[in-house]
Amino acid sequence: MVIGIATLVGILLLSLPDADEIPEEKMTSISMAMCLADIKIDIRKQIAQGKPVIPGYENPCPELVNELNVSETGTIEAHNAKQDIRLTFMPVDNNGQLTWSCYGTPVRFVPRACQKSNKQ
Repeated sequence: MVIGIATLVGILLLSLPDADEIPEEKMTSISMAMCLADIKIDIRKQIAQGKPVIPGYENPCPELVNELNVSETGTIEAHNAKQDIRLTFMPVDNNGQLTWSCYGTPVRFVPRACQKSNKQ
């Protein structure tokens, strides 16, 4: 079982493109999305408890996200000024289960998971 999992992880790692093949802007947008994960978890908890979302979060990674806004509805807007990348995450209630809709610009650098508006 352990060998099978290790083999699967190895295959997945080998199938990833080299870091040199991923544009810097794409890496920046992915890093921005990862940086905001804790804020999204906190917002999810507030909404699940029926509490209003408290805007005004401290920016967890100012080197990536130069401008961060969180609205009372839980919408997160992030901007990287150096590469002019903007990401917006909006909480969506899907029959009692919170998912995240997201979009950004320029579209070619938006993380793939965001382009598909997957659960996050």
